[in-house]
Amino acid sequence: MSKSEVITIFFHLKSHRNLKHFYLHYVCKDMNDFFTELVCYNRFVELQKKVIQPLTVYLKMFGLGKCSGISFIEFDSTESLPL
Repeated sequence: MSKSEVITIFFHLKSHRNLKHFYLHYVCKDMNDFFTELVCYNRFVELQKKVIQPLTVYLKMFGLGKCSGISFIEFDSTESLPL
């Protein structure tokens, strides 16, 4: 999977309970036509660690409004991601 595909999947998580459920029950079943090289969930979590920095930069530059204080990104509650 490319970094842009991982970011796209990670970015669309917000309407689901957690990343694992979203990835296994929605992405792998319903979106496999869009992502031709899907990997297992554990590998996706490993790839996710590599895109945190580019995603953070993107959100800071384009996705957020004017910063009014402290900004943070919430990660999936079932996984811990060391930065």
